[in-house]
Amino acid sequence: MTSYLHKQCRPLWPSPTPLRFLLLTAILLILGGDLAVAQRVGQQKGRTVNANDYPGSDLGAKINAADKALGNSVGEIMVKGGGIIGTQIVISSDHTLRLSADTYVSKTSVIPILLKDRSSLAGSGLKSVITESTEAGQFTVVSAYNHSSYFAGKLLRLHSR
Repeated sequence: MTSYLHKQCRPLWPSPTPLRFLLLTAILLILGGDLAVAQRVGQQKGRTVNANDYPGSDLGAKINAADKALGNSVGEIMVKGGGIIGTQIVISSDHTLRLSADTYVSKTSVIPILLKDRSSLAGSGLKSVITESTEAGQFTVVSAYNHSSYFAGKLLRLHSR
């Protein structure tokens, strides 16, 4: 004997079909990949340096000096107060460039920020603003080092808090 309630209830997820199974698997793989990238970035702390404390003619030069100071070790480069990026920035592997909530004005004839393999760029949500370059014809703000097309969360990782 089956109860009235039992007859009226339907399962939350209908019986699995091959298409539904593939869709669910794809969603889990995508979410799992994002979680893995976030987990790696969370683990990627190491030493932290403040780019504002390093010498340089502009913010880009200061960030490059801070990146060089980290060497090959895992680490973060903190930047506070915004400023002018007149020198192209290249972030080395296993380094994170962390921008505080401010405006960073690009004034380069080349792409202002290049990220090498396993590097990251993190900001403070919509409050961290990197402008397009004021130079004619330069619209790209961040790119992979050597113009690699291997982005997909493996080479170029952009994060916002």
